[in-house]
Amino acid sequence: TPRELAQIMTEVLGRPVRYEQASMADYRAQYAAHGASPAVVHAMVEMAEAQLAGVYPPAHGAGSGSSFEQWCATVLAPALGLSPELRPRR
Repeated sequence: TPRELAQIMTEVLGRPVRYEQASMADYRAQYAAHGASPAVVHAMVEMAEAQLAGVYPPAHGAGSGSSFEQWCATVLAPALGLSPELRPRR
């Protein structure tokens, strides 16, 4: 869930991260405000609505890609300028 992803980011980054669900109207307005075309705005809102409705089943078992936790540690943390020695040890 988005809240679980925020918790993983909090643990890996060593700083609080929280999930706040925006309304679809706010979501639509943000895309439009950043210059997205009406077609892109519509497609992104439809995708978000489908995700909220549970279109994607939960992942089970080991996949061939990296975990979200691994991605946070190897991609997100460095992109935010967080060096390994500043992050909490797990």
